[in-house]
Order: sequence, then C-alpha cells, then structure tokens
Amino acid sequence: MWVLTTQISVEESLTVSRIPNGYVFDHLSAGKTLLAYRLLEIPPEVSVLIAMNVPSEKYGKKDILKIETEPYALDSEKLNRIALISPHTTVNVIKNSKVIEKFSVEIPERITDIYNCPNPTCFSNARGPEYEKRTGHMSEPVEPDFSVIDTGDAVKLRCRHCQRIFDGENLSFVTK
Repeated sequence: MWVLTTQISVEESLTVSRIPNGYVFDHLSAGKTLLAYRLLEIPPEVSVLIAMNVPSEKYGKKDILKIETEPYALDSEKLNRIALISPHTTVNVIKNSKVIEKFSVEIPERITDIYNCPNPTCFSNARGPEYEKRTGHMSEPVEPDFSVIDTGDAVKLRCRHCQRIFDGENLSFVTK
C-alpha cells in the first residue's frame, strides 16, 4: 500500500497516474481513507493509492482511494460500509484505463453484522466464545441489526434489538 501525502494549494493540481483496471473512490470525507481501506478488506497484494486532504471545490478537502485490480470484488456490503463513514463518496469503475461506470454510494436503510451494538446489555452482544467464557452462559445466535437514520451529513444507527440510537462514527466493527 502506498500513501501519498503532500501539501498542495487549491491553485496547484495533483496528478496521479491512471489505473488500467479497478476502482476509484472519490470525495471520501477528509481523513476517512485509512478507515475505508480497512473496511473494504483489500488483500495486501492489491495495489492501492491513498490521497488524503486533497483540495476539493465542493467539500473543501477530500480523500481519494484508488484500488488497482480486476479480481477484487466490490459488493454491496462493502459499499454500505463506505456510505456509513462517507455518504458523499462517488465510485468510478475503471476498465482499460477508462471510466465505464460512475455512481454514488447510497446509505442503506438497514445494516446487519457490520457494527457491534455499544450497549453492553443488548442481547446482540450475547454471542460467541468470548461471551460464553466471560459469563459461563450459552451465546445467542443473534446478529447485530441496525436501522439507519440519515440526518444529512451525520449518520445515526438505531439498534433493532435494544432500540438505542448511536452515532455511526463511534461504533466498533464486527470481527469475523
């Protein structure tokens, strides 16, 4: 993984070479690219370019993530993860060095098995061998399940089990 870090002004331009095949995540919220990289579960052998805090006329600053590969599978669950941390992201699909498709990520109405509920008494947290070891009780086969509340720039999630509302920025991700 290469991380491009540079200070440039709005008058200057940032030139990055084209990729032959892959994806470009543009307009990621500034400072979110490393989290996006982690959430996309990109294999270590895949070439990646990260540009952070690049000037943007529309948002002031933005991040860019380029993934150069064809076999890397981009599915709806991965796109949902990006939409939750950066709802204004656009994705360019590149084939033979040309953009063949461009779309914006969409915030889903419901998310399952991505975030853990921060409420320690929520029964969605009563699962797995760690829970059984800690409590001596059998774990419940219940996936975390959230309804998404889109409030413009901020995303809030309501746990469908305990009904508590949480800020989407501060939740921990389910480890599989």
